[in-house]
Amino acid sequence: NKDSVTGHHELRTHDSFTRNGEEAEHIKANGRNQTVLGVKGLSWFSYLPNFDVIRGVGIDYMHCVLLGVMKMQLTLWFDKSHRNSIFNISSKISQVEQRLLNIKPPSYITRLPRSLAEVTHYKAAELKNFLLYYGLPCLYGILPHEQFHHFSLLVFSVYILLQERISPDNINHCRQMLMEFVLNIPVLYGERYSTSNVHLLLHLTDKVLDLGPLWASSCFYFEDFNGQLRRLFHGTQHIETQIAFAVSVHQNLPILAKSLQQGTSEKDLYSRMMEKKPQKTSECVGDGTYIVGAFHNRTITMEEEEAICNTIGQFVSLMSFKRLYKGHQNTQSQEYKCTQRRNNSVVKYNGNFGKVKNFVKVRANDQEHVLALINPMDRSEEMLGNLGRSASSHATPLKPPSGQVVAEPVNNITDVCVYIVINEELGFVSTAPNRIEKE
Repeated sequence: NKDSVTGHHELRTHDSFTRNGEEAEHIKANGRNQTVLGVKGLSWFSYLPNFDVIRGVGIDYMHCVLLGVMKMQLTLWFDKSHRNSIFNISSKISQVEQRLLNIKPPSYITRLPRSLAEVTHYKAAELKNFLLYYGLPCLYGILPHEQFHHFSLLVFSVYILLQERISPDNINHCRQMLMEFVLNIPVLYGERYSTSNVHLLLHLTDKVLDLGPLWASSCFYFEDFNGQLRRLFHGTQHIETQIAFAVSVHQNLPILAKSLQQGTSEKDLYSRMMEKKPQKTSECVGDGTYIVGAFHNRTITMEEEEAICNTIGQFVSLMSFKRLYKGHQNTQSQEYKCTQRRNNSVVKYNGNFGKVKNFVKVRANDQEHVLALINPMDRSEEMLGNLGRSASSHATPLKPPSGQVVAEPVNNITDVCVYIVINEELGFVSTAPNRIEKE
């Protein structure tokens, strides 16, 4: 509804839904099947006391935004059936794919990027990664400008609505961005793509106001439970019996384990099966911050020595290490070579971004300091202007690291980032919107 300030018509209410449902039930009782304003009948939820059947039901962004809108857009951009449309870039898919497959995500993104030829088989988590992290860098300079700006509205608004804290100003900003996105779908892609999922975007901000951030009512958790259920049976016959037996084993193992004697092979086997293996750490150096792996001797450069002295003054001893575990995220220096397909070295610290060259533990004035030696990366102001004010919180364009070195206390590191290189002069960096939702 282009004449509405919200982009949609009058909202349903619990009472209007109930009236429409009762009318539909009455028509059904007379032998006819007819919906009333889209309502087929009453739901059992209509009878729950103190439950608003409209405001109390969430919009699952996993199905609506990721498997719905995001997947539709990928099809429009890359499917050759749309090759005669101005928005289709199937002829440039190799350029996009080259950027995509060169991405080395941090460890908290479990699925590695895969070919766009398999886009029809992408899981919801892969679509989420493309929307939040990979899409803008991979499409920059390739997707036509109007479509690129249009897509950025969806990226920035969904990212904000997935954060742990969302301000009223954020909500209003997202409402405007999503309305602009929805109203321009028929302009840029055609009327037929104003689908139900696209329309639901107009209601996302209201759902966040009623039910919390998008991750709070997401189906990712339930999909994970489906996967756990799937591991409880291993054949096609008598599935319900297999599940019941497996659940019984899980419930009774702790009881049976009490009869096992310490030091026996049976007790050792049970311990290995049941105990989770935590991240191996060597030393706690702060609240939730741990040194991982061994210390080693390393000759530091003059620039590194100067950076350390600028931070803590003169020091008497120094030891290096390559990995840090902080806030449930692994940070690895550029000198850590064991991981080839991951990049855990790009971090956010004090609002700035940089690559961790190495970690050091130094002693000065009878105190020990744990520092990260970082090569800073400056923001690309020109690109920030092109992306708009929302880019300041997400998908920040950066220049490559210079030869400068700064020494920062590891407690100042707030995030391990997704870093995507576009060319020798430009890269994009993104941080996770929250640390609660898992793939």
